[in-house]
Amino acid sequence: MRWSGNTIVSHLIEELGVPLTGTSANLSGSVTCASAKEVLEQLGDRIPLILDGGEAGEFVPSTIVELRGEHWCIGREGAIPAELIQEALEGDDAVPA
Repeated sequence: MRWSGNTIVSHLIEELGVPLTGTSANLSGSVTCASAKEVLEQLGDRIPLILDGGEAGEFVPSTIVELRGEHWCIGREGAIPAELIQEALEGDDAVPA
């Protein structure tokens, strides 16, 4: 689950009244796109619509957390440090499973 801080995405979710799903706008292993133009150049006709919200600016990847029942692990540390995830899920004294 990803919670976007992007204003346009937040407005879309609010207007539609439903969750939105999606992946990063780049091919796996490719450079992260920061603009609609870069998305178009990299993905071309693979997607039906590109909503141009302007330059994305500096990009910090998402932290990916895998949750399986009582167990969790960090798949990729990004914008949210692992320590904060651990505090939120288990408290200060716990160790991830």
